[in-house]
Amino acid sequence: MDVIIDASCVMAILSEEPEREQVIEKTKGATLVSAACLPYEIGNALSARVKRHLADEKIAVSAYKEFERIPIRLLDVNMKKALQIAAEE
Repeated sequence: MDVIIDASCVMAILSEEPEREQVIEKTKGATLVSAACLPYEIGNALSARVKRHLADEKIAVSAYKEFERIPIRLLDVNMKKALQIAAEE
């Protein structure tokens, strides 16, 4: 079964947020799928944590390496189609 995840799910795991265990439980045994921009979103979220002094460079780099170990199938997004779907009522 494919499960679509986003940066908030990944950050919950990497940052050990309260939702961490729930995300892990709901994705066990699934194929994780996300938009191809996910690595950039994770990098942006980690750099924001560094800028807010919630993490230092070493922690951010370590978290990104941990992210890279998560098997996630990244898919290209047809942005024109995505915008058309978003405009539908």
